[in-house]
Amino acid sequence: MTHAVVHPELDPALTVRITAHSAIDGVRAGSALLAVGDRLLVVGDDAHTATWIEPSSGGSRAQVLAGDGGVLPKPLKPDFEAAVVDPDGSVWLLGSGSLSNRWLVTRLSGPDHAEVTSYDRAEVYAAIATHLGTAPNLEGAVFAGNVLRVCHRSTGALPDVVIDLPSDVLRGGRTRVLATTRLAPAVVGGVPAHVTDLALLPDGRIAFLAAAEDTDDPVADGPVAGTVFGILEGDRAWWAPILEADGSPSTRKAEGLVIDPDGSGGWLVTDRDDPSLPAELCRFTLR
Repeated sequence: MTHAVVHPELDPALTVRITAHSAIDGVRAGSALLAVGDRLLVVGDDAHTATWIEPSSGGSRAQVLAGDGGVLPKPLKPDFEAAVVDPDGSVWLLGSGSLSNRWLVTRLSGPDHAEVTSYDRAEVYAAIATHLGTAPNLEGAVFAGNVLRVCHRSTGALPDVVIDLPSDVLRGGRTRVLATTRLAPAVVGGVPAHVTDLALLPDGRIAFLAAAEDTDDPVADGPVAGTVFGILEGDRAWWAPILEADGSPSTRKAEGLVIDPDGSGGWLVTDRDDPSLPAELCRFTLR
């Protein structure tokens, strides 16, 4: 089932404000963020490495997923742009699919999520590509009810596409597209803001993060005019610009989103698109 395009509306009553931020040692390209128990998992797109963070202490620990875990050149990077906690407690990292070497999914399971297994899920990405009519560019994933919901990030004025897949598809279940929702981009400073992550709100609605990145190439980076937080509910969506502590619009390229259990705030992770600069972990409030 494909729905008509959902056009998100600016919600003046919604305020999203960054209250603190800190550099993440060893992470250069934050692309996804998860809450796993009482820890945060930061995923980068340029290496087979994930970083565990203890929010209470700020301590961090890198987990090598393959090879030596070092930064890879752009054509070889895994481009992990989505991550999701499975109902069984394991963690899945999903490649964007924008190139064929990014059709990889990696599972972290077992005690302390120390068991790492990677799978080529070409059939999943191929099915999405066939449905879209173009190469997928997945950014964000959540388990919502009995489906795995992922988002294809478009460019320019084209809508992003939220795609429902069977919940067992990452484990090798039959691949088929169950439903899609096309989400038009909000516009910030004349630049369309496309989805960079999805997260579940406590009431089950979908929250999304979107960056207004001035580029028409899904692989190439561009300057960021702003970042927005939005909520998708059926055929309606609304959004607000993410603000800095002083109330000015944030131009951080936020790519990972975690919502607190009470819905009052959460965490963001950024990608600064500069290998010499560390990614940042940002705390935000939501009202």
